[in-house]
Amino acid sequence: MGSRPLTDPERAWIAHLRAVHQKRVALGFAIIPASFAIALALREWGPHRPDEVSTLAVGVLAFATILLGVPLSILLVRDQFAAERNLGRDLTGGSAWLFEPPADMAPAIADAETPARVGIAFALLPRSQRIVDPADRSPRARREDVIEVEPHSGSGLYAPLSLEVTRATPGLRFHQRPLSAPERLELERIGRRLAAPRVSTAIAAVALVWLVSLAAANHAPAEGDPPPGVAEAALTVLGGLICARRLVRDARSLVLARRIRQDLDVGLIVRADRESEGGSEFLPISRLLWRLGSAPAGWRDRGHGAERLRRDL
Repeated sequence: MGSRPLTDPERAWIAHLRAVHQKRVALGFAIIPASFAIALALREWGPHRPDEVSTLAVGVLAFATILLGVPLSILLVRDQFAAERNLGRDLTGGSAWLFEPPADMAPAIADAETPARVGIAFALLPRSQRIVDPADRSPRARREDVIEVEPHSGSGLYAPLSLEVTRATPGLRFHQRPLSAPERLELERIGRRLAAPRVSTAIAAVALVWLVSLAAANHAPAEGDPPPGVAEAALTVLGGLICARRLVRDARSLVLARRIRQDLDVGLIVRADRESEGGSEFLPISRLLWRLGSAPAGWRDRGHGAERLRRDL
């Protein structure tokens, strides 16, 4: 509905959030050195001389540091730094966006983690996309979704009943409407991103082949070679499982991309209305939730919708 200037308490609230995000950035940079320092301390300063069990424990800790600590540190530093930078830009800009619900929009049902914003007037910081609430002093890197939608709900765009309903539930009514042009563009973009080849997929495939070859060689060592250690076998199995999980997720994303293309061919969205609550919309082939009540589904985002779907596969 427009914008308004930030008040002095809201500016102090933003400054507090920036300070907390800066502390978390410093913590993210300290994760890797602290993990290796702990591993070395356990290895050298233990009460007993290092044996195979302690060596295995230190090896697992070092592997977990490289495998989990490095990505965790990168994500923590990146997200917290981006949140702090965006809050700084909001503070410099000095204004917030105003949102007001349409007069004919019913309130959404909130859960314990996601308060309902549909049917409630609120202000939003433009860069960090955080709800303006000085009472909420907890720092979060998650941003609210701002999605451009058409001004109507689609209730007047019902298509012919070309999709057959196989099971009917008492009190549940089904309707259909065609995909609008912006919705088709959004689905086409998500389908392309899900089906796009990824460098990490090739790396996981090569690594899996190498680990399988390594495990086969260790299973039948050549004459004179020492048998593989417990730590080496455990790390090989763990690495193989991680690579296989990555390949399975990429395969599922390709299947989902194909179903989204089928939804585009059908060109319809199904709406289910219950007597006691607002309706929801979903895609008939991929079964993806499209709208819940009058609000877009939580996974829909202009830049990260495909990644949000991929994480749930």
